[in-house]
Amino acid sequence: MENEFWGAPPQRQMQRTAASLWPLVQDDARFAYEGRFVGFDAPELGDVDTIAALVGVQGGTASFFVDARNEAALTGALTGLGLKLDRWDHLMGEADAIIAARAVLARYALPDDFLLEELTVDTPTERFAEMVEMALAAGVMPPAGRALRGITRRAVCA
Repeated sequence: MENEFWGAPPQRQMQRTAASLWPLVQDDARFAYEGRFVGFDAPELGDVDTIAALVGVQGGTASFFVDARNEAALTGALTGLGLKLDRWDHLMGEADAIIAARAVLARYALPDDFLLEELTVDTPTERFAEMVEMALAAGVMPPAGRALRGITRRAVCA
């Protein structure tokens, strides 16, 4: 199955580049791919050149799970190279967090017209296009088609 890419031309090019880069780095646990770009996991100061190279090749990247103790130095090194950074925080928990989340969710019902659908290699192209159109209209960039269909690797996209 040929890959599908979404968004404006620069976004599609980034997805194409990442899809081509991923097979080259997929066996290296430092790299991650979710269908939009190849990212870097748990970077340290010595990884700045690799992160900058990912930006140079793809047009952007993400660094996941930056240790708070390394954040200031890593941020300084990357901005010193002229890179623009965004920051988002991931809150992680274990069994207690899952129990608490389920308790909160149990108080709410999904709307009657809510559809939960599994996208697979067998999902018709027309149905896929509807989902992509909805995501783009909401400002969400869907991952490349092979990733979203679970061909690249199994995943959940919510």
